[in-house]
Amino acid sequence: LKNIVTDFYDGTMVYRFKTVVQQTMRQAMYHQTGGYHFTTNTFDKLNGFEFNADSPVNNILFVQPVQTINGNILTINLPEIHVSEDMKFPRKAGSRFLNIAVGMYDLTYGHKTICPVQTIEIPNDSKNDVIPAQELTFEIEPGCLCVSVFSFQFIQKTFSGNQIMNSKGFNPVAVFRAVMVDGVVDKQRTENWQEMTFAQN
Repeated sequence: LKNIVTDFYDGTMVYRFKTVVQQTMRQAMYHQTGGYHFTTNTFDKLNGFEFNADSPVNNILFVQPVQTINGNILTINLPEIHVSEDMKFPRKAGSRFLNIAVGMYDLTYGHKTICPVQTIEIPNDSKNDVIPAQELTFEIEPGCLCVSVFSFQFIQKTFSGNQIMNSKGFNPVAVFRAVMVDGVVDKQRTENWQEMTFAQN
């Protein structure tokens, strides 16, 4: 998920993330054999994980998106947003981009990929205070761990063009949902993804 998290995660992120993942894996392990048993909710501990604890997403976005999965389609529904009430902008930000990504992890054969990132521009403009409800869809694979992530990029308009305001001290990015999708992985459909070091016994 590096392309959406960027390098602006906080100094404790790796430790915090590793701790949650290790707790999750221990709970899913068959200790007698060393294998794992994953269910739909195995990775719930990742839901809401903040990659930069100093700028949490829940202090930026005050509406509640909804995620559903139907077959091989993951859908994220964003309700109507009243920008002045439902979102918070830093000073000097002219607009923001809400980026939504879904990482897919084949824990059976050890492969990973990320769906194309979808972006919504939200202007900091009283003339465009209402953003209509939107539905974003992602094609996913059965049997994979799917991790949806929300990321905000803030833009300041200057005489030389748009300047990104995100930094090590301010980079709202968080896991929205982490779900094991029902079904069995089709090895032929994931074998061209990037390899991972982990594979389920």
